[in-house]
Amino acid sequence: MNISFCKVGPIRTNCYLAEGKDVCMLVDPGDDAESLLAMIGDKKVELIVATHFHDDHITAMAEVARATGAKTAASSIDAPLILRSTGLDHIDMLLEDGDEFDVGDMHFQVMITPGHTKGSMCLYCEKDAVLFSGDTLFAGTHGRTDFPGGDYGEMVASLKRLSLLPQETNVLPGHEGFSMMIREYEWIERL
Repeated sequence: MNISFCKVGPIRTNCYLAEGKDVCMLVDPGDDAESLLAMIGDKKVELIVATHFHDDHITAMAEVARATGAKTAASSIDAPLILRSTGLDHIDMLLEDGDEFDVGDMHFQVMITPGHTKGSMCLYCEKDAVLFSGDTLFAGTHGRTDFPGGDYGEMVASLKRLSLLPQETNVLPGHEGFSMMIREYEWIERL
């Protein structure tokens, strides 16, 4: 898997393009469809995923989906709020905890990780040791829990669950810099 990213919107959301052998997956198209489409170029995007419903992660979702013909995916919990905010007619893949799906030769496991929103989710690719962690896990900290639908107790439980992932797992969060699970264990353990 090759991963490109760009920071979009006023709070610099990380939007990722995960590229497999033949097709790509776009994660969290927060804003600035023009920049996202420039990053995509002539690559074929098969799926666009929102890790949760906040505007800074979904603003360009409808425009990029129309431009690329890609299908859309989100947790079944956050999907209704995404539809309300984006103007999309539907979400193609409604994901539940434990679901698995393929995008070309890339295989992902869905982990619903409430705390930031009720339907926040992370996508884990075991083969490539990659976790798209949205606004659940950041480098050295976690996402806010004071927004509607946020819950600190649920966040702690979600982080404890993520801390069971292998230490070599690359953490690709929704904001700021990247990390690896081995760097996150100590502070999560103290929660």
